[in-house]
Amino acid sequence: MFGLEELPEDIPVFPLTRALLLPKSQLFLNVFEPRYLEMVNHAREGQGVIGMIQPLPGDGGGPGSIALDNLGYGPENPPLHKAGCLGMISDFEVTEGGAATIVLTGLCRFDVIEELPQRNLYRELRVSYDNYPDDCEAPPRSPDIDRYRLQDILIKSLEARDLSADWGDFFDEAEDEVLVNELAKYCVTSSGEAQAVLEAKNLKDRYDLMINLLEFSLAGPAGVANKHYH
Repeated sequence: MFGLEELPEDIPVFPLTRALLLPKSQLFLNVFEPRYLEMVNHAREGQGVIGMIQPLPGDGGGPGSIALDNLGYGPENPPLHKAGCLGMISDFEVTEGGAATIVLTGLCRFDVIEELPQRNLYRELRVSYDNYPDDCEAPPRSPDIDRYRLQDILIKSLEARDLSADWGDFFDEAEDEVLVNELAKYCVTSSGEAQAVLEAKNLKDRYDLMINLLEFSLAGPAGVANKHYH
């Protein structure tokens, strides 16, 4: 448990398309670009935190557009979404060839105030956590969260995509916030969905959005055609 006042206002950020980090969930990253290896090393020497944020999508056509690949790389620093999530480096391992594998554990979402002048290879933002006080203090269980409905529809959605997952006792034992935020990554199939889930105001809104996304996916093309994220 921590307070918003303990979180840094200026943070390094890793812009990555479709990367969804939420409070108390985990994100595994393979880091190999020099700018992000520098960022990880600097973070580990400091407070150990990195902000995850999505680049705004580029259309790839027309003057001034920014074409991004599936890792969010472009010919220059792309514009960023207005909100992301701060994560703590909870695991770190150097891999063959000098790359690194890290695990980020989500702490709190943030809103971007401004981008700071670039002083390193990576980008840094000044951020505010004021709109997300519940990220620090969600109760273990909430009457608004039907975990077994979520389990049922998530399994059906995975089966429809010829996927499966073994959660063991996770559904029974995890806190509601941990359950919803950790499973959110299985619900999103696009960067737009990932951002909508990230920006959901509270846990109940995120749960409802996840249920809607899963129901739309099971409805087939007709459901997909009528998706609305906001």
